[in-house]
Amino acid sequence: EEFRSLGSGEGSSTQYLARIVRPIYNVVFDEWYDNVEVNKKNDRDVKKLHDKFEAFLPPDVANYDDWNEFFCEPRSLIEGLLCADGQMFFDEPHA
Repeated sequence: EEFRSLGSGEGSSTQYLARIVRPIYNVVFDEWYDNVEVNKKNDRDVKKLHDKFEAFLPPDVANYDDWNEFFCEPRSLIEGLLCADGQMFFDEPHA
């Protein structure tokens, strides 16, 4: 019932981002990145991936704006969530 109210009404976008997208983003960020530093020349974040992650992930792979767009477009979400074996997440049987 609590999440049913997230889809409509004033502030629903903010609630969706705060309760759904941000927690998932935080988990992924913590898994992939060692730390974030600030570039003193341009004041931009510089994300440092954990050791050996550079071989298969671009440095800014967990850009929050991209994650926000990913979760706000149902087709992108359905097609983009892949399991480690390449199987689409939503094609997996769920209990």
